[in-house]
Amino acid sequence: MQFESNIANGIRASDGGSICYVSSAESAEQTHHISFRYNQFFNNSGTVGGLFYAEPFSMVTADSQLEWIGNNCTNNTAQSGGVLSFSDYLSSVISQYNLYVDNSATQRGAVMDLGFAAGSNGAIEFRGDQF
Repeated sequence: MQFESNIANGIRASDGGSICYVSSAESAEQTHHISFRYNQFFNNSGTVGGLFYAEPFSMVTADSQLEWIGNNCTNNTAQSGGVLSFSDYLSSVISQYNLYVDNSATQRGAVMDLGFAAGSNGAIEFRGDQF
């Protein structure tokens, strides 16, 4: 899944992820590579994961990853994970050259609320981000 060079402003979701909500059938192991590059996200909200939410998924492989590169995330909100939220889903997150301004969560993770897939190393890398 790839999102590149998009603009989203004022999108609301009554559940999770105003831009993207990922769920999968647990019938077979799957490798997920999700990429958000050079997008502009302003004033969006969701209950869990203001922009992106992935349901807990026990069949995801240990090499699944999320790339979050060069995005402008401003004034996005949620109860947890003002920008991103996932639990027991991915094994690797790369956050590089993003701008995070005035994002908020009423419970936890104004920018990210993360839980890594079982059996993974649970790696996250922040490079060149501005908070």
